[in-house]
Amino acid sequence: MNKFEKKGQVTIFIILAILMVGGVLVYFSFSDGFGSNVPPEFEEVYDYYLSCLEETATYGAGLLGEQGGYISLPEFEPGSAYMPFSSQLDFFGSGIPYWMYVSGNNLLKEQVPTKSGMEEELGKYVGDRIVDCDFSDFDEAGYDVYLENGVVDVEIDKYEVSLDVDSKLTLSFGGNSVVVDSHSVSVDSKLGKFFDLAMDVYNFEKSEMFLEKYALDVMRLYAPVTDTMITCETQIFSEENVRADIVEGLVGNIPAIKLSGDYFSLSSKERDYFVTDPGFDIDENLNFLYSSDWPTRVEMHGDKVAEPVGLREGMGILGFCYVPYHFVYDIDFPVLVQFYDDKEIFQFPVSVVISKNQAREALPTAFGESIESEICKYRESPVSVHTYDWDLNPVESRIQFK
Repeated sequence: MNKFEKKGQVTIFIILAILMVGGVLVYFSFSDGFGSNVPPEFEEVYDYYLSCLEETATYGAGLLGEQGGYISLPEFEPGSAYMPFSSQLDFFGSGIPYWMYVSGNNLLKEQVPTKSGMEEELGKYVGDRIVDCDFSDFDEAGYDVYLENGVVDVEIDKYEVSLDVDSKLTLSFGGNSVVVDSHSVSVDSKLGKFFDLAMDVYNFEKSEMFLEKYALDVMRLYAPVTDTMITCETQIFSEENVRADIVEGLVGNIPAIKLSGDYFSLSSKERDYFVTDPGFDIDENLNFLYSSDWPTRVEMHGDKVAEPVGLREGMGILGFCYVPYHFVYDIDFPVLVQFYDDKEIFQFPVSVVISKNQAREALPTAFGESIESEICKYRESPVSVHTYDWDLNPVESRIQFK
């Protein structure tokens, strides 16, 4: 009897093992993310679902490109009467976060996205919209479709955006049903390439300040800086007119700037002035944009009423009159950097900063961290101060901080 009982037990275990293996095979046959294993009567519905995921991913990738690497914009920081920049550039009614800007209290800040952050945002964007796919046409044809929200992992490559979607999709029709838990889709996109190029250009601007150098040339060509005029008449310099001339110069010169690459051809040799070699080649279309409608700060420092020299007593020996003048400028304005082709665009704005006729200080390359001084984070922290004499005896004192 023991021998027969042991044989019976082994047979039961073999049957259970076969059932378990069969169940696993059936599960993976109907629960993976590949439409080829979906029964023929459900392929059309499943293909539509994959196309819905692709369309949502394409739109989300487009938002990342149009909004400087963000879908959900960082918290808005307004400007001030002194510094007109906010933390976003208003571009035809849409806010684009500055990658580098001057805050309302005159601090240089940056908010640069990362590729991992973009992947996370796009995954959340697609995941939140999975249930928005419209299956009404299939409902009318007799299909029952049950779709649940899920988790989406995104990988942004140079020319492709790939998504692995973990979301339960249940399809039923004519007494048959299938459950698909995971799905994989990919869309053609230059989002990764454009972002890499944008980071190269941004870091080059941070360290070399090539936009500031062109702005300084505009200032010297379009505005009075330091010079003399051969005249015996008092000269009055209008700050409003000077500002208008500088803005006109920026409008005419900033869009002409190019970085070395094969995306443009020069109309004449003289246009070489506008080409800067960043140490890497650009193989996609690149624009630098500025508009007179964008917030621009121009402050002119100096005596705006300049008196002639040579009219005063004892100066007649000169035989002529001249008017010397000297002005110092603070200039801040935005530039929008665009990479694009006939289907996609990636753009981000930066603030160009001229202070007292000098470009801002060069900054190290970094990602998405504020450049402001660490002490500003603790400006309201309590401080205890104790004062002592040379022998370390406590003494009364009056202390003042500025």
